[in-house]
Amino acid sequence: MNASGIVEQTVAHKAGTIWISGPKGDLPGSQDLKTAVIIARGDTVKNHPEDVEALRAGLQDALNAINGNHAAIGNTLKETYFPKLDQTVWDLAWNAATASYPSNLVFPRAAYQYWIENDPQGSDSFKNVDYKQAVYDPAQAS
Repeated sequence: MNASGIVEQTVAHKAGTIWISGPKGDLPGSQDLKTAVIIARGDTVKNHPEDVEALRAGLQDALNAINGNHAAIGNTLKETYFPKLDQTVWDLAWNAATASYPSNLVFPRAAYQYWIENDPQGSDSFKNVDYKQAVYDPAQAS
């Protein structure tokens, strides 16, 4: 199991294999719970709502671009920032990373429950955390 950017070179040279991949759907129950999470202090959200919404809008635009023009965006990023990177390594990293991106910036209650139930500390450590208070209102979804 790996995070993108760590073993792609090994895989590209056929010296390693990815056994478990979240983006490929190897974590039962997680494939329909893709989320984007932005952590912010409550007072920041309250005192700077325009900035919060501008950030969310910019990130949503980025998601739309990636989902709508995946190959072209990937090629532009590679050519601009990683022109010498082996194409196979880039393809592995780009496709794995973007396969785990959600289509929109929400943190649905189902995703919240999934991650709480699968937390190594146990779900009891979240018994005093209320979804409605912890998740920014526009990011909430059933």
